[in-house]
Amino acid sequence: MSRLLDIRRIFMIGCSVIVGISSIQFTDVIMTLPMWAYSIASSPFALSSLCAVVLNYVFSIGTSSRASIRIQPELALIPEVLRFFDDKGAAWGARRHMIHRVQSCVNELMEALMLVSVVEGEIEIRATFNDFGLDVIVSYEGKSFMLEVKNPLPEELMSDENAIAKLSAVLVRQYADRVETDFRDGRHRISLYFEQ
Repeated sequence: MSRLLDIRRIFMIGCSVIVGISSIQFTDVIMTLPMWAYSIASSPFALSSLCAVVLNYVFSIGTSSRASIRIQPELALIPEVLRFFDDKGAAWGARRHMIHRVQSCVNELMEALMLVSVVEGEIEIRATFNDFGLDVIVSYEGKSFMLEVKNPLPEELMSDENAIAKLSAVLVRQYADRVETDFRDGRHRISLYFEQ
């Protein structure tokens, strides 16, 4: 499957299939329905689709399209951020390949921020999902992290002390469809956008 599924979505799919299949067993009851209801109930596919749409709507109640997490700048806490995107991606029904790109990008960015010691205090990661993509904003207090770099040459990687940061910046730009940086309210912000 191309989308991540949480327990609600699995339940929705299972119930829809069961409702569609069970309509075959109740043909006598379906024959007594009014004509407008008969046309829907007599087709297992139509009944399954209707059930899926209704359950999808019901289960989307209370599911926010925004989420955030705060962590201390420690490498050992990066898996917590990756689990955050797994859990939220499943709740949102996001595409699996997009969540993997987000995880790879954020992992690379977090490692770089921590290894070059630009962060002072907590790192906040905010994610906003819609049907077209996912916006991720990583904000922190401290020094700015330069993402505006060109691909380093192999010789530069051996001699430059900032080579890891430059290589990470290149990888972050390759994973994300759009990358922007700014400074607001005393915090550096790195905005990443990923298309579905």
